[in-house]
Amino acid sequence: MKSSLLLLFVFLYTHSYAQNSIYKIEDRSALNQDFEQVSADNTPTRWFLSEEKKYQYFLDSTIAFSGKRSLRITRLTQGSEVESRNGSAYIGLPIDDVRGKKITLHGYIRTADLTSGSAVLWVAVIGPSGLLAIDTMGGRGAKGTTEWKQYMAELYVDSTATSVSIGVGQNSSKGSAWFDKLEILLDSKPYEPKLFALNDDQVDWLKQAAHPFKTSKAESGFEDLTSIKEIVGSAEIVGLGEATHGTKEFSEMKHRLVEYLTTNSGFTIFSVEAGMPEAHKINDYIQGGHGNLRNLMKELFYGLNTKEFEALLEWMRKYNTSGKGYIEFTGFDMQDLNAPASNVIEFLKQHDPDYAITVRKNYDSLRSYIEAIYTMPAGQGKIKLAASANDALLVFRHMQAANYQKSTSQKEIDWAIQNANVVVQAAYMGLHDDNYSSSYYRDSCMSENIRWIKDHAQSGAKLILWAHNGHVAKSDGWRMGVHLDRIYGKKYRAIGFKFNEGTYTAWSGNALSSSNVAMPSDPGTLDWIFHSLGMPRFILDMQNTSASDPRSGWLHKKLETKDIGGAAEQGYIFQKAAERWDAIIFFDKTSSIECYGY
Repeated sequence: MKSSLLLLFVFLYTHSYAQNSIYKIEDRSALNQDFEQVSADNTPTRWFLSEEKKYQYFLDSTIAFSGKRSLRITRLTQGSEVESRNGSAYIGLPIDDVRGKKITLHGYIRTADLTSGSAVLWVAVIGPSGLLAIDTMGGRGAKGTTEWKQYMAELYVDSTATSVSIGVGQNSSKGSAWFDKLEILLDSKPYEPKLFALNDDQVDWLKQAAHPFKTSKAESGFEDLTSIKEIVGSAEIVGLGEATHGTKEFSEMKHRLVEYLTTNSGFTIFSVEAGMPEAHKINDYIQGGHGNLRNLMKELFYGLNTKEFEALLEWMRKYNTSGKGYIEFTGFDMQDLNAPASNVIEFLKQHDPDYAITVRKNYDSLRSYIEAIYTMPAGQGKIKLAASANDALLVFRHMQAANYQKSTSQKEIDWAIQNANVVVQAAYMGLHDDNYSSSYYRDSCMSENIRWIKDHAQSGAKLILWAHNGHVAKSDGWRMGVHLDRIYGKKYRAIGFKFNEGTYTAWSGNALSSSNVAMPSDPGTLDWIFHSLGMPRFILDMQNTSASDPRSGWLHKKLETKDIGGAAEQGYIFQKAAERWDAIIFFDKTSSIECYGY
């Protein structure tokens, strides 16, 4: 994932401590803007850190403006130019608190050997279509070697804003910057948000609504999963999310749900956040074909190349040979064009050999431009990639119009044309140069591919999807689940996964690590509220909740929650749980998947 000051899509706030009652918390909070609260990896709790690997983040106990620590951001590898991608730490503010007001961010900065670029404070405002405004101090940042000095960034938050982030960062080719004692003003008045807490009626409702289950292990029976039947109802597509890609209990539970939905509810297609051609190869194995499953799994990303996922695939193969039913394995992602391009060329070599030569040249150029887009002079790479992507689109349209029926089956034709479509999808994704637009584009393509899978399956086929919480969610911009909800309505159900604390596998720096630690959830967060029930695991059906209901309406409010992607992080983002998912499966303590590699 790419990071820069313009890519601010995560939002968190507040940190405090509980009183004696598990639900009664002090009416005070801190954003950890003094950097005194420390996570397991010696970085500040509640803050997101950009994934730019050229920078190191840590809390420095030897240098501080006030208190015991400051946040230090150090350039690890020296370069000759200012970095376009920054080493940045950031948090979000509750949008309802700040919309329509002026935000002023004060903070102290100290620097050493910033030979290029600068160290800055910043404020960014995001609207429905992207960035509305950003103040990165416009050349007023700290440069060179300086002692502690107070700086300021300031912005007005438009009434149309959907999120606001504040942060600190540096983009020098070498050196370090320290940050301390940040202060936030709203319309010139000191600002601190308040923690959320349930009242007694809301606590009683949650205790009644949460359905405990005995284990995440598959082949453990279904008597404790009766609530799943009510959640799924008549749905034909069920999206299973995950709050990290690397949590053992999430993978095990999704295995258990695949088993339940296949054997009890007539679901026959299991589709995952993986490339369509790569999954196609694994499906041959699932259907009883030969091959080494471990080798086939190497083409999947780390969250699926695991012992837990291998167990699920082996169960599917066993189920298909048992005579009890049928299930197939598919993928819906589209980020890599190599496998689909090879499939298209092989198809054309058999059925349109002259055109295959032209297509191979086009695809070779396309690969080279995707690889070189960031190394070519500004604008040139994108122009060449756009032209080559348009050529790939012409290939797709040519194959749609061609008549291959005399030499092969319609099924093979449809598969080849879809591979050509995936090449186009991957090519155009390369033209999106920020995470905001590329993420939404990818999600729209994945929903398109899921629709293709369903349309080309038997009539009435039911699909189980495996992806991150963000992809399956039914709200939050133009994500995959939003598209599916608009297409299928009540025929689509989304189930999110949440947790309190534990280890997980994710990228940490330049390496994939299974030792990442998610600290116990902070008071006032959604995860902390769930933890406070005292249940090790439970299922919460949110379909009958209402924003106007005093007992369950809080699930329709924006609350902080952990939502970790491919890289390790400690921050929280704001989510309206009941508007994103139909149900949540919660684990109080979790552990890391057993990953075979990446």
